Amino acid sequence: MDGKTALNRPWLHEYLCSFPGATTDYKAEWGFLHYRVGGKIFAIICTPDERYKAHAGRELVTLRCDERAMGSILAAYHDAVPGFYSDHRFWFSVYLDGDVPDADLRALCAQSYDEAARRLSARQRRQLQGEPS
Repeated sequence: MDGKTALNRPWLHEYLCSFPGATTDYKAEWGFLHYRVGGKIFAIICTPDERYKAHAGRELVTLRCDERAMGSILAAYHDAVPGFYSDHRFWFSVYLDGDVPDADLRALCAQSYDEAARRLSARQRRQLQGEPS
């Protein structure tokens, strides 16, 4: 991964960047592309290496979610798994070469963004909505 392209879902980077206030940073030593809003991560794209046997070589996106929704998300999709290298209570990962339909993945990404954005201060949320602080 070059830090900008999800090889299996080429639309994903542009989609994640389209959310209000979204920024990215690439952690080269980890191979993680972080997507943030107000400094809070809402998505991570990476391809784990052979050290992570269950995930090795499979490009994935890790997304934030409300812990009450975690069970239903994991049950709905064979290629959604507890969050790679993250707190399994609040994060899940989707294999990008897997069976999650694009429309569903877009909705999961939007929910992840909303989860991160709601954790921002009231001032930061107003700025995202274009209101004066």
